Amino acid sequence: SFSGVQAALTYSTSEANSTFGTTSGNVTWSGGPIWLGLGYEVHKFHDSNNDESDIRLAGKFDITNEIYVGALYDTMSNVDGVDNIDGKAWAVLAGFKMANNLFKFQYSKADTPDTTTDLGATLWAIGVDHNFSKTTKVYLDYAKADNDNLQSVNVSSSYAGHGTSSVPAVADGKSPSAISLGMIINF
Repeated sequence: SFSGVQAALTYSTSEANSTFGTTSGNVTWSGGPIWLGLGYEVHKFHDSNNDESDIRLAGKFDITNEIYVGALYDTMSNVDGVDNIDGKAWAVLAGFKMANNLFKFQYSKADTPDTTTDLGATLWAIGVDHNFSKTTKVYLDYAKADNDNLQSVNVSSSYAGHGTSSVPAVADGKSPSAISLGMIINF
């Protein structure tokens, strides 16, 4: 950290069942009640000459020590490696701390790419984290997606490294929901 600025760079090769490798970087700044972040990521598809790229701008403001609000804006190019299929998404979020609990809310919307129709989606999530100590907490989250006719956004938690390898596929136009319960112990 240099005057509140942090940076990270990551490169990841393909998993055995994955079709792409990832390169990403981000810069964040934190000062007082404000946090800002800018990230860039590229997915290199093995079966396409078009790399998918993503730029995300995010911010969070602590209204008090107990209440925060935040937002993000995301733009993707060559979605799924398809040339000239671009998408945009935004989200708003809020949190309220009470005793050892953090109550969380997020609403997000992905807009239909310019060249197609019925590919948008919305997702909302609520949850609570309960801290047992500085190193141990449990969480309970609920999320629901509402997909347009040709979209198949799923709800899955990558919180704490769950990953998505065992999440079943969602049929186009369906509206999945999920509950996530877990414990995190930091060493």
